[in-house]
Amino acid sequence: ERAPGGLQPQLLPLPLPALDGGSVYAVSRAAQTWVLLRRRLYEAAKDRTKLGRSLVLKLTLGVLVGVIWLDSGRDASFKAAFPTSGALFLVVNNCVMDTLFETVLQFPLQRALLGREYANGTYSLGAYYVALQASNLILSALSSALLALPVYALVGLAATAGQAGYFVLVLALMSLIGSSLGVIVGATTADIDSARSAIVPTLVPLLIFSGYLIPLEKIAPYFKWAYYASFFQYALGALELNEFGSRVYTRDCPSQVAAEAAYELVHAAYPALPLPPLPTNFTCDGTEYLRAQGLFPPKYGGRRGYALILGGYLALFLVAAYVVLAARMRRLVLRPS
Repeated sequence: ERAPGGLQPQLLPLPLPALDGGSVYAVSRAAQTWVLLRRRLYEAAKDRTKLGRSLVLKLTLGVLVGVIWLDSGRDASFKAAFPTSGALFLVVNNCVMDTLFETVLQFPLQRALLGREYANGTYSLGAYYVALQASNLILSALSSALLALPVYALVGLAATAGQAGYFVLVLALMSLIGSSLGVIVGATTADIDSARSAIVPTLVPLLIFSGYLIPLEKIAPYFKWAYYASFFQYALGALELNEFGSRVYTRDCPSQVAAEAAYELVHAAYPALPLPPLPTNFTCDGTEYLRAQGLFPPKYGGRRGYALILGGYLALFLVAAYVVLAARMRRLVLRPS
């Protein structure tokens, strides 16, 4: 039965002997990748109930985050900056954890099929891996957009097209990092329990030292390395620079709070002393909050530099995942990949 859109699960023919010293496969690696990508997308789309449930769950999470932090991005109070960072931290965390655990849960079944087909010489491991990551990119972009839209609308984050696009880009990068980590964990562990045992001690320190739960200046010197090693802090820093770099606040600014405190102290000490009224036109911008988080002046070249760092992490995990997967498969059979 052919699926909507013409997608049809199919296996490539068994390899033909390479009498001329060329490829051992009957078709090119590009053709293998295309067929495997179509199969991956077909597998994702064939169970419409499961796919719909997954997309609705992502959308629901975005709405839930938006409702919890409703209008915090529109609040003119400087005190709203930290809660807004909480919403950013949650969506970054979810993008990694969601795709990581989904990949780990699915990988044991995929590993059995992959091992069988790869041992039979049906296709190259490189073609399978490119198709796997290409399908993950498509699905991650879709899920990141579904998560980002309600968060953006309800929280009231920076509304320019460039800032919104950057927000989705960072979430998509983190989703792909999560899926690559899922391949690494799935290929190196025997079952779900051992995978869970490997995930928690690895990711929890990176979350703790991401700069949100413990500010940079409060992290002990012997744990600073964990802050700079955490891809969570680069993602959160990127989104905070994106959000607060152009933000202006008119209430509860640090200078206003300090002036009001000084006014109260003087009034309490000298109640009979006539004092001029406090000014009411205090303003401050988001760079004061970024400076308190150790993000201003911007490091690493600003938003572009943070995105490149996340891209570097992704490239590292993509290569590591392929190396680990190749080592696992070559235990079964030695075949060109």
